[in-house]
Amino acid sequence: MNNNDPVGTDPNDRRLQNKIADWVRAGASGYNFMLGGDETPGQYTLKNVQTRLLVGYIDFASTGNSPTPANGATQQSFTPTLHVDGANSPENLPLNYLFRLGKNPSNPDDHSVFDSGWQSNASVTVPAERLEANTTYYWRVYVMNTYYNAYPAYPVWPNSNTYSFTTNNPAVTSKTNASPSDKAVVATSTPTFSINGTTHPNNLGFTYNFRITTGTDALTGSVLDSGWQTGTTFTPSDPTSLQDGGTYTWTVLTKDSTGTYGPFWVSTFTVNWAASLISDSGVDGFSYAANAGCW
Repeated sequence: MNNNDPVGTDPNDRRLQNKIADWVRAGASGYNFMLGGDETPGQYTLKNVQTRLLVGYIDFASTGNSPTPANGATQQSFTPTLHVDGANSPENLPLNYLFRLGKNPSNPDDHSVFDSGWQSNASVTVPAERLEANTTYYWRVYVMNTYYNAYPAYPVWPNSNTYSFTTNNPAVTSKTNASPSDKAVVATSTPTFSINGTTHPNNLGFTYNFRITTGTDALTGSVLDSGWQTGTTFTPSDPTSLQDGGTYTWTVLTKDSTGTYGPFWVSTFTVNWAASLISDSGVDGFSYAANAGCW
């Protein structure tokens, strides 16, 4: 009680609230409170005191313990979808999730190769070009709801157990020497896509699939698909499939008797017919396209 303001206490003073929160968090008991009056002449004093203490609390959110992929799973995709089933949020408060994945078995946060950031989605797909073949990765998920900082000195976002999976060991295509190269400008709507041939580490037979799409991941918004083939080149037969001025992504997947793999990499290219016209006039078409607007 503030003697200078006997109407009430300071609503911004959280010291008692935080101390009780410490005791509740620790499951502690047996602590006592002491109330004292001020007998100084002219000051407010308490002659008769009735006290009541009501402690309200809510459990923190929890992550669950049923992971996908299963803990210790092998032969996993290079773009796996991570999820832990069984998350709980008291009072059905909305949950946010954060996924981290790395190579350190004791701490996936240490030099993580993927961090999803906080999101409302309970699952996340690891993007292409993050994971390596035949490698074991460790991951976990954190959860929080609106009560994560009820005690500001100790914000809490519980984490799951650490889980692991090992990627498969398929035939892997390389971005090196892939044509068109990344960010290339092509002067035709029927360019030839090519890669260097590769081998399978387990000596399995495999085939290639060229994919050219309007999406950023070379998987979504598909425009052209070579189908599965043994050859390392692909030329579109339909000259209207790729539009002048369009920017596309492309990659090459592989498939063997154990599954389909990739993308291992993603490249972009832009179709610019003007580059061909200027090249025919004796001006280097690629230089023109790369410096468009500077002429």
